[in-house]
Amino acid sequence: MKRLIGIIIAIAVLLIPASVFAVSTVILDGTATITNNEPVVITLKSGDGTYDPVTHSWTVNITGGGTKQLVLTAKNNGTTAYTVNAFVTPGTVKDGVTAAWSPAAKYIAAGDEYDFKLTITVTSDSPLGESNFSFQFTR
Repeated sequence: MKRLIGIIIAIAVLLIPASVFAVSTVILDGTATITNNEPVVITLKSGDGTYDPVTHSWTVNITGGGTKQLVLTAKNNGTTAYTVNAFVTPGTVKDGVTAAWSPAAKYIAAGDEYDFKLTITVTSDSPLGESNFSFQFTR
């Protein structure tokens, strides 16, 4: 009996170091970064004055009775069609100064593009000075 207990203790002593020295192996260690990009991209096509594509600001000088235009292209790089809406909001507006997009909204199929034209018109009797507008595109 003492001999059997001695054998059991010896086996237990041999098994303990095996479990202590076990090393885990990394099978996979990874990370992921996902960026969901806007599928509709607005770019400059043409226009009077100066358009800054970084700040999305347009500066133009107009003489009373004149009209100036800015043309931006909306390209749908997505796989779904979207309705793109163009808004212009008067900020500081003088009498006789108007601003409007044509069209105000356009359904653009996947892969297609469409031009939006912003027209600024100043009547001949409009007071001199600066007028400010904000514009925005949504889908």
